[in-house]
Amino acid sequence: KMTSMLDLLNASVNNCRLDTGSKQLNNLLSGGISRCSITEFAGQAGSGKTQIILQLAVKLAADGLFAVILDTEGKICTERILEIIHSAGLDSPNDIMDKILIRKCTDRSDLMATIQLFSNLVKIKGNIGGIFIDSIAHPFRFIQDIDIRRKNGGHLYRICETLNHLAYHEHIAVVVTNQVTLKIEDNSENS
Repeated sequence: KMTSMLDLLNASVNNCRLDTGSKQLNNLLSGGISRCSITEFAGQAGSGKTQIILQLAVKLAADGLFAVILDTEGKICTERILEIIHSAGLDSPNDIMDKILIRKCTDRSDLMATIQLFSNLVKIKGNIGGIFIDSIAHPFRFIQDIDIRRKNGGHLYRICETLNHLAYHEHIAVVVTNQVTLKIEDNSENS
């Protein structure tokens, strides 16, 4: 059977998407999470960013792929993942849990070093379906030293460059969360 270029293009676009399990979210994301770039979920604390990551990790693990979660806030717990597995009615929760790799990154150096090792992890494991970072900016958020803060943009750029390379070349869904914060400063002078 002959296949048109349009059919091939549509097939490749569909293969580069990870179904979120939500029709509305899939529509917002043009068919799901891209397996070829970075997707960011940003919102206030408690808006469901971590929940989305955990659901995506469980979906990948249930499909036999590894999901790697970097937890920079200390919020990821196995009980929540097991609840998602059971509520989805999935069989073999232990097999699914074995496919979800979680690493707590305690500071920006730990996060950057871990991300630098991802290329080796992809070569060793071979079937990584997703990399999730919850939250990418947390290790950089509360640094007081002005010289270190000036370098944060460069560090985040290198992190995203590495993640984008993995996403594009290895067809891995990369999802990061970012908490929206607002700092209001009063610059008015009282006279």
